[in-house]
Amino acid sequence: MENSTKPESMLAVAAETAAVWLLAAAVVVAPLLLACAPEWPRLGLEAVMALATILWAVSRPRSPVLMAIPVVVALLFCIQVVPLPDSILFTIAPISGGAWKAETAMPASAWGSISIDPAATLVAIRRLFLGLATAVTVASLGRSKTYRTVLIWSLAVTGLVLVVGGLVFGPAQDAKLLWGAVDLAGQVRKTYSASIPPVMSAGFGLREVVKVGELQYVFISSASGNGFFTYPYCNLFAGALAGTLPVGMALWLSLSASRLTVWLRWGVFGLAAVGSVWLAGIEAGSRGGGLALALAWVCLAAIVSRDYWKERGLNVLIGRLVLAGLVLVGLALLLLWAGVFPEPWRRKFIAVLQEGRLNAAIIGFRMFSASPIMGTGFDTYQLLMPRYATERFIIFFAHNEYAQLLAEAGLLGMAFLGTTAVTLGRRFLRFWNDARGMYRVTNAGPWAAFVGLAAHSAVDWNFHLPANALLGCVLVGLVASSVPEPRAAWRDAERWTALRLVAAALLVLTAISVVGLLARDALTTQRHRELLHAIEADRAVTRIGKPGEAEQLLRQQLSKACDFFPTDSANGRLALSIGQGFLHLAQQPVAPIRDENPLAQADSWLTRARRLSPALQGVPEPALP
Repeated sequence: MENSTKPESMLAVAAETAAVWLLAAAVVVAPLLLACAPEWPRLGLEAVMALATILWAVSRPRSPVLMAIPVVVALLFCIQVVPLPDSILFTIAPISGGAWKAETAMPASAWGSISIDPAATLVAIRRLFLGLATAVTVASLGRSKTYRTVLIWSLAVTGLVLVVGGLVFGPAQDAKLLWGAVDLAGQVRKTYSASIPPVMSAGFGLREVVKVGELQYVFISSASGNGFFTYPYCNLFAGALAGTLPVGMALWLSLSASRLTVWLRWGVFGLAAVGSVWLAGIEAGSRGGGLALALAWVCLAAIVSRDYWKERGLNVLIGRLVLAGLVLVGLALLLLWAGVFPEPWRRKFIAVLQEGRLNAAIIGFRMFSASPIMGTGFDTYQLLMPRYATERFIIFFAHNEYAQLLAEAGLLGMAFLGTTAVTLGRRFLRFWNDARGMYRVTNAGPWAAFVGLAAHSAVDWNFHLPANALLGCVLVGLVASSVPEPRAAWRDAERWTALRLVAAALLVLTAISVVGLLARDALTTQRHRELLHAIEADRAVTRIGKPGEAEQLLRQQLSKACDFFPTDSANGRLALSIGQGFLHLAQQPVAPIRDENPLAQADSWLTRARRLSPALQGVPEPALP
């Protein structure tokens, strides 16, 4: 651990302190606001992350390499939205090239982008930039013992709040979540709602064929009602436990070292481990979350007690037992596929391998194999998923962050993931070998929590939910700064140079512009959600034999959406919903306003939507008899 140099001014200390406390407060508050899944709490969280980054960048001369990482990575992924000629596009992104040609009937000389939904991809890249900027900020400030302690305590407090809240409020009843008051129930079906975005859902939705006159289209409603405490999805509540509780327990072990006996301290550890796995795996119903949390507890115990086992010569034995366990698992899988497993066991294994979330991940890997170089663009998994599965349900996320990264970003995403893994792996080895005393005990917590959250992200979509994504960014920064930085170019300096000034200015300007664009994106989400609510309301009243009762609401929301659209004119998903809304408006029993032609307007908006995003779900087609 490095001690930070003495600050040059009170202004620098104030800026750094403000940045740390902003992030610490966000870590605690974000899970309480529906995990910041709604658009406005999410924007507030993103603004806090950007402000913390800005305060860090301007407080003192920072490493230009660190400041450049978020900007350079975001720019690299921006190649996904750059128009490319047809010949190149089919070479590096065959799925995307085929989608653009099939849906827009573009000639061979036309250009398209790697992303099949450039507007959604740009939103994801903006959020990727903020996540990386936050991780870099924590990695730099985490070298100060004071700042590091604040962030570690914030994670510990969050874990305690989640446990207490989970025990008090428990699973959502009738789709009611936050403090038993926020109802996500739908209007047509109680457990499905079109007006909640995928990030507020259980990770999947219902695809229904809606007939409007002589046309029909697929209408998607997000699954709701599977929440726990303040989390819209119980499995992500378990992910948050895995990312916080080991940090609190490491603090407990450190603070109680000289006050309590070893048996009492580890007795509390055991009770906390068993109780938290019960809360995540049984009470919250998250099998993957319970296993990830158990893995985090094992990692914490292994890191903290390394010297104890080493002194007794048992560390090698434990390592060999773990290796033998892995070999046995591999052998079992080999025997399974060879067909020599007993039939009852074989059926159980097959049932596990056919589990829905595993299928979602397999679809992600299939997408990667079909377009391995550059993928199909961030936030496009849900658009292509129905082409790989003909089920009634649509899965919004691959339920495996690594599979989805490969599917959407290809080899570039693999390079990003591999670089991150190698960097953190090398730092863990240094921490494992060099960290001693209470510093080792305290900082074993972030490492164990990081392992738990990373493992759980192999079966769920933690980094798509804002509150859990923030936990991940803070943990990455803490574990990266848990050992001294050996490279001078990555450390702070005492003087501003031209290079450092340029890097800081670029980072600050990018952060400001990103937050401004994300504010626009939040407005787009609100307008889109309100329009979908109106369409769903029209479906609901039509179903009960009262057509026309939602006509005024539908007309009002269509007007708002059309007026707003020029502000976000590249958003194909909003254009599609506007077109669907005009189709519903054309079927109202009330005579249309003079000079109003809803069917013509619907056709215009739907054509625009297809040109903006060629793989959208919900484009109307002639109704089947």
